[in-house]
Amino acid sequence: MDNAGFSAINKSAYSVKDALDKQDYAKATSLWDVTEDLVSHTTNGVSFYNILDSDTSPNSSKSSYGSDGGSVRATRHLAPYHSDPLSSLMNGKIKEMLRIIPQNVTWGGQSKLVFEALEGDFMKPVIRVVESLLNNTPIAVNVYNGQLDLIVDTMGKSRIG
Repeated sequence: MDNAGFSAINKSAYSVKDALDKQDYAKATSLWDVTEDLVSHTTNGVSFYNILDSDTSPNSSKSSYGSDGGSVRATRHLAPYHSDPLSSLMNGKIKEMLRIIPQNVTWGGQSKLVFEALEGDFMKPVIRVVESLLNNTPIAVNVYNGQLDLIVDTMGKSRIG
């Protein structure tokens, strides 16, 4: 990315921060999407899920601002999961073995509706809520490292003091 691209991304990121500071989480989510468009455009389609790869899918750099902004945003973020091995397993052998899932219901089929319904919640800080759940409930947790993920590039080991 060149200096102009960096400047545009930085400016966009600060607009997301401003929306977060104002607790306008739906706007922050929308502005985050604009920032992703800029990143995709200035990096020739770097993959948001693995920065070592290029994302050349049709929705990778398409702006979410059309007649159905949220729908395109949902498609961009959910499309990688609709052809993954887990979806194939859940919609195949697992569905067959359970024998209770109607034919018209698919694993992940509701993901777009859920994504759009929770759009105002994505950018809300939840570290304290998750920490409370982990410390006060007997649930086992697996922590996955996401250092190659552009969206959530944390090591997953920060704790609040």
